[in-house]
Amino acid sequence: MNIDQIEAFLSIVEYGNINEASKHLFISQSSLSTRIKSLEEDLGFSLFIREKGVKKVFLTSCGEEFLKIAKQMNMLKEMSYKIKNLNLSQTLKIASVDAVNNFTFVPLYKSFMQLNKNIKLDIKTHHSNEIHNLVATSEADIGFVYNEIKHPDVISKPIFRELNYLVCHKDSNYYDDIELSKLDLSKEIFINWGRDFYQWHFHFFGENTKKLLTVNTGSLLYHYLNEPGNWSIAPMSVIKSFKESGNIVYYKLKNTPPPKICYMVTRKNKNLFDEDKISKFENLMMEFIESNYSICTFHTWMME
Repeated sequence: MNIDQIEAFLSIVEYGNINEASKHLFISQSSLSTRIKSLEEDLGFSLFIREKGVKKVFLTSCGEEFLKIAKQMNMLKEMSYKIKNLNLSQTLKIASVDAVNNFTFVPLYKSFMQLNKNIKLDIKTHHSNEIHNLVATSEADIGFVYNEIKHPDVISKPIFRELNYLVCHKDSNYYDDIELSKLDLSKEIFINWGRDFYQWHFHFFGENTKKLLTVNTGSLLYHYLNEPGNWSIAPMSVIKSFKESGNIVYYKLKNTPPPKICYMVTRKNKNLFDEDKISKFENLMMEFIESNYSICTFHTWMME
């Protein structure tokens, strides 16, 4: 059994007949048939159902099973050819929600770039419901989401949680352990941090049709917190970026909002090269999380 035979087999499966497959491989039909016959002799079983006068070929039951193996062998061949480029450059594609990309993981991304010169980061921001599909279709290697969605082709696991606080201008009449009833609902800048947060918000505030405005990313909050009395609820990573201005403060709420739990999403079936670069990022990511308790924390109960 050799690579040429595997390539011949996969080409016939792809194009449906020997004539088209031979054109694709730039070899004669007889040469292609010889490769398949030799492969079948090596394997000890027939791969195709042969019917006189029928151009389209169909796989036998053994051929169906061998197809899975042939695809893996072809993938290994392609991976082998890529080895020479491993030390040149690779790309790690990350799809994440806004708060992670623009706040929580900014120091992590910078650190990874410094430590892994041969791996380029491709970072894009999406909503949670989009990210699972991007990872499943290999458009992203890693995803970070706040809403876990069950998907047959991806694995998701919790990696950190962030507590939510009241955030407002320093001249607002708000304070630590403030009761929710003391908040001016007409001054709220609403952002939905996920299902659990939305349920909590609805329980205490209802639809709040009086709110000042709604935004969909943490980076938009700052522009509307410059007026005393305006308020929102945000995680510490977002709040830390605002505090540098000196005008923004945060307080604990008496009825604490649920924490935001971030999930890392990866494909179930990854090749060895993807496994390697994802593993490098994940190891550094866990070091970052464990050393930044003021921003985000990991708890074993999140794995239960």
